[in-house]
Amino acid sequence: MINNHTSYEQSKRLVELGLLQETADAWYKEVYKHTLSDDGRIISNSEIPDYVSLVLHQDANWTLDTWNYVPCWGLGQLFEILPKTVENRHFNNDINTLLIYPNIENKWLVGYGTSMAVGTLATHSFIKSSINEKLVDSVYEIICWVLENGYLTTEMQNELKAKQETELYYIFEQNEKG
Repeated sequence: MINNHTSYEQSKRLVELGLLQETADAWYKEVYKHTLSDDGRIISNSEIPDYVSLVLHQDANWTLDTWNYVPCWGLGQLFEILPKTVENRHFNNDINTLLIYPNIENKWLVGYGTSMAVGTLATHSFIKSSINEKLVDSVYEIICWVLENGYLTTEMQNELKAKQETELYYIFEQNEKG
C-alpha cells in the first residue's frame, strides 16, 4: 500500500509547494521518543521523528492534531488533483494533455504533451515529462511542476475539495439509508 502513496519526504515537499493538506487521503504519523520532565511535562528528545507510520484517512469526520502528522496522497487522489490539461505558455498557448503510459524501458512516463499520428506511428511532444520506475514518483514530479508553475491554484484545489466533500456526504447518506 505504501508504494502507492507519496513518501514522507515527497509529502512534506508537496505541502511546502502549497498542496492543500485537506486534499490528502492518508497521513504519516510522526512518532518521537519523549521523556517526562520533573514537573510532568512531555519533552521531545529530537526534532526529527524516530519513525513514521502511514495512517489511512477513511472517515470524513475524522480530525487529527496536525502537529505530528504529515499528509500524504495516494495515486488515485493525485490523479484527481492533477489538471487534465495545461496550456503551453511558451508556445502559442497550445493545450497539452496529461499523458500516462509505460515506456519502452518498462518505466512510467507521466507528462503534459501533444500527440500526433503519422500513418501508423504516433509521436509525442512534451512541455514537461517524468520517467521513473515507480508510477507514484513520476506523478509526484509532475504535480511538483504543476504547483511550481501555477497550473494548480489554491482556488482549483478548494473546488476539488468541495466536490469530494459532496461526494463523501452522498456516499455516507446512501449508506445510512440502505
